[in-house]
Amino acid sequence: TVLTDLLYSAKKIAEGVKSISPKTRIALGGPHINIYPHETISFPEVDFCLQHFAEHSLSMLLRAIENNSGYNDVPGLFYKKNGIIYKSNRDVDKKIDLDALKMPDRRLLDYSKYFVVIDKNEWITTALSSRGCPYQCTFCDVFQKEYLYRSPENLIEEVKDIVKLGISFVHFFDDNFNLLKDRVVRFCELLLEKNIKIRWAFRGRVISIDNKMAK
Repeated sequence: TVLTDLLYSAKKIAEGVKSISPKTRIALGGPHINIYPHETISFPEVDFCLQHFAEHSLSMLLRAIENNSGYNDVPGLFYKKNGIIYKSNRDVDKKIDLDALKMPDRRLLDYSKYFVVIDKNEWITTALSSRGCPYQCTFCDVFQKEYLYRSPENLIEEVKDIVKLGISFVHFFDDNFNLLKDRVVRFCELLLEKNIKIRWAFRGRVISIDNKMAK
């Protein structure tokens, strides 16, 4: 995933990978690719660029590579063939249903290595409950302006799984967690109703917090 300020680092990493393993395929995505796909795919060490949400398109790309079936049907894909840059025939569906996505399997990582800074015995994890932010702050790098969000009921299932692992703190790393007040309040109500013991924090806007939400 590439932000513009990390493009140089991503390019150098790709160069290093190719120098060690020339046959390894390099695919880039992220906000920078949404704006500058042609410029980025022109780097000799980059094989593919995927625009916008890539949960489905990345798996389609992997199957196309495995089956050697061509890339025209992979949504939002830029690729090279004999040195010529091509774009696939399909655009990415930006109205993705976040509730339909599978939850991340934290068991694939040694999650005990992620702990609260002041206490190594308190494990922490991050989670995403929404994507995008409709505000137009000039300093912000959030490319997705349409706000997509998971239901509180869907989100609480992930929190329950986090608690099962012995993780006691979750940081919601959304672009704007608290845009919809009723959603946040309902999530809090579910935490109380189900007696889920976890500490949590989020990234959001101060202006969206009122007394009801804070309580």
